Amino acid sequence: SLWRVAFTLPDGFGTDLIEALPARAGFMEKIPLDDLEKISKHKLSCLFYRDDVALNEFRRKIYNEPATDKNDMLRSAAISSIAFKLEDEDFKKLTITKSDSKEEAKHKFEELRTLAQACRGATMAQMEAIIDMIQELPDELFPGFSHSGEVTAYARIMQGGRARSLGQRFPQELLNWRIYNLASYLEKDIADSTFNFLKSDIVKGNTWATYLKIRPKVLNKTKLHADLPTFELDGIMYPTKATVIENMDEDGNDISESTKVQPQNSHLEAQFKTLQKTITWIFWMGIVLIVVMFSKH
Repeated sequence: SLWRVAFTLPDGFGTDLIEALPARAGFMEKIPLDDLEKISKHKLSCLFYRDDVALNEFRRKIYNEPATDKNDMLRSAAISSIAFKLEDEDFKKLTITKSDSKEEAKHKFEELRTLAQACRGATMAQMEAIIDMIQELPDELFPGFSHSGEVTAYARIMQGGRARSLGQRFPQELLNWRIYNLASYLEKDIADSTFNFLKSDIVKGNTWATYLKIRPKVLNKTKLHADLPTFELDGIMYPTKATVIENMDEDGNDISESTKVQPQNSHLEAQFKTLQKTITWIFWMGIVLIVVMFSKH
């Protein structure tokens, strides 16, 4: 397939073809996974940067490798796409506590910083938790450490970018983000009195654990959703009428029949990008065919 051709070409030509090839097409094979272990880190990084290439299991395999100077770029690339899925379970190994040694705390901080600067696969709620965990690092572990402003500002930009690109999934992620912020309000004792019934679920010093405990209870009480914290994006305060989930399953997934309008890139912009990729793909397919024809003579 053309994917195999792209994987065997020198990095310069190969990466251009990897960026242009459609992930799926009726006359194309799927990406050959057995080849991914053999290609250069540069080519694999280019593949990981694409939002239309899932490979979540392979991305997570790379992400779960111990961080080293050699694999730093590849791990960042693996989590940089919205196609990557950060799991809620991942936070168990990221929470910094006073019982951690300085070495353990520093390792966790480096992981949090990597996620804050590169992980477009984190949900809106997960990114909010990452920002909080970085901002709330114990001062005695990181005295004077520059760990908040620059890192979390970039995380906010990524969070907004993800919100704009979610389309139909935006209402669900928005609801989870609002529940996470409720967990934060409960910990700080500034939540609306409507939510006093959740106070016994507070896990002191661990907003993420509190969120996981209260989430199913809040999801089940749809009448309370209007009282949850709001989210501002591009000057608009959410939820709007179009982003309220009227019917959901037990996991908070929207099962409404109606299609809602979500914040996302304009239709024309998406069409232009698709056209641009198609033209580039046709160009490289022509180059490959010419090379094949000449090699036969």
